[in-house]
Amino acid sequence: MDKDVIVEEDVCIGMNVVLLSGAVIGRGPTVAAGSVVTRGLLPYCMVGGVPAKPIKFKWTIDEIFGHERILYPEEERFTREQLEKIFAETKLKH
Repeated sequence: MDKDVIVEEDVCIGMNVVLLSGAVIGRGPTVAAGSVVTRGLLPYCMVGGVPAKPIKFKWTIDEIFGHERILYPEEERFTREQLEKIFAETKLKH
C-alpha cells in the first residue's frame, strides 16, 4: 500500500485527478480531469476515466521526434523503433 507515485517530465495532469499508490506516469502523457490513475501510462498518450485508460496518442511518431529534439539530448530520446513498438502494441488512434 505504501508504493511511491512517480511523475516524470512533460506531463499534463487535469484538475481533480487521483494518483493511486504505485502509479507511474512516464514522459509525455496528458491525464484528463477527474481521472483515477492506477498504473503506468504510455508515453505521449491521452488518458481518461475511472480507472484511467488510453484514449489516443496526442502526436504522430514524427511529431514526437520533433518535440523531443527540442527538449532532450539525443541519448535520452525515444528511438523510432521504441515508438513504433508502443504504437503497434496499443492500436490507438494517432
